[in-house]
Amino acid sequence: MNGTSRRLARIGLAVAGALTMIAGSLTVAALPAQAATGADIANVARAQLGKGCGGNPWPCHSGEWCADFAGWVWRQAGVDANGITAAAASFVSYGRARGTITNQPHVGDAIVYQYDGAGWAAHVNIVTGVRGDGYVQTVGGNEGGGAGSVRFVDWHAPGNWNGPIIIVRPFGVVGGGPPPVRVHIEEFTGDWDGNGTTTVGIHRGNTFYLRNSNSGGVADVTFGYGDHGWIPIVGDWNGTGRTSVGVYNPATATFYLRSSTDPANATTTTFVYGDPGWIPITGDWTGTGRTSVGVYNPATSMFYERASTDPNSTVTVDVGFGDPSPSWVPVTGDWNGDGRTTVGLYNLGNANFYLRDSNTSGVADVTFGYGNPNEAVVPVSGHWNGRGPSTIGIYRPSNAYFYLRNSNSGGVADSAFGYGDPRTP
Repeated sequence: MNGTSRRLARIGLAVAGALTMIAGSLTVAALPAQAATGADIANVARAQLGKGCGGNPWPCHSGEWCADFAGWVWRQAGVDANGITAAAASFVSYGRARGTITNQPHVGDAIVYQYDGAGWAAHVNIVTGVRGDGYVQTVGGNEGGGAGSVRFVDWHAPGNWNGPIIIVRPFGVVGGGPPPVRVHIEEFTGDWDGNGTTTVGIHRGNTFYLRNSNSGGVADVTFGYGDHGWIPIVGDWNGTGRTSVGVYNPATATFYLRSSTDPANATTTTFVYGDPGWIPITGDWTGTGRTSVGVYNPATSMFYERASTDPNSTVTVDVGFGDPSPSWVPVTGDWNGDGRTTVGLYNLGNANFYLRDSNTSGVADVTFGYGNPNEAVVPVSGHWNGRGPSTIGIYRPSNAYFYLRNSNSGGVADSAFGYGDPRTP
């Protein structure tokens, strides 16, 4: 079944449903024509690449046919485009009338350029791709100079055309939003020297770089451990009061725990726990003074906490918390200062922390915003002042800065400093 047949089948089902409701003596509003998804709009637009003004199925006002083309694409895909004319500014009027003007681009949206607020705009084209950082791909008519043609422009900022832009969603379109924001975890915190204060560390390749103060500078301890692509973890595995490190191989769900951060003297404990692709977590779940491990399944938003790092241990606690999403990143800490580590989540989409004070399923006990929405950052926690409950922080890979907060609340960073080199999230 081709794309047109799929759309007609779906519209036919919708009409059949409406007729059934009418037959049952229910009053039903007229159903708007709609594209099944933003991808349908993008597919229609891309199928016209390289074509010019004349001899094609859309109306063409020679020299000014960008709105002719964009409106035709919406209608061809099944969008209710009533009110769209040959003027690019008509898309703004359409969006205002239907409440579909947005600040975030979606596949299938129209981008209107240089709108003057009085009924004129310079250009309009169609969004055919959206990336997590907000960059878009577009297809537009009357582009490329001269007589113009239907042209594709690869990844670019939506506003890199001269002047302001307005983004308009087609009414009733399903989906087409940007992919979820994700981040690879390479930064962490721990009490490396046992003085009671949590400080920072980073992992690059298979090398750990640990810093004994929350300030910029060179690493105080450096050593290699594990392999490229493995995820760093930290904990006081032996109850000595000093944090050590470990690594987790996501391909095999295998933990490797290092007994010491002494580069010349350490042993390793190894065991398998969880499933490949899950995210490792650590914490003193029972308040014994020893850190154990756990895993978080982002597909189900389930935490699985292991009672011991003994390879023969089989005791676990299962905690359901949060919503399944690749944009939710697990973070653990002793949020209420009772000596037990509990779970938390950071939503990269809205930059909110959700902290739970017990290792039981339920809703967040503390919720607040910190950081910027839709930015790939790494959430961290620790005792930055050497006392009290764990509090939060974030690491921004784009500028290699830690932003630490002395309370679990929104606000500005109490401490901010650079450490390491910027990296791709």
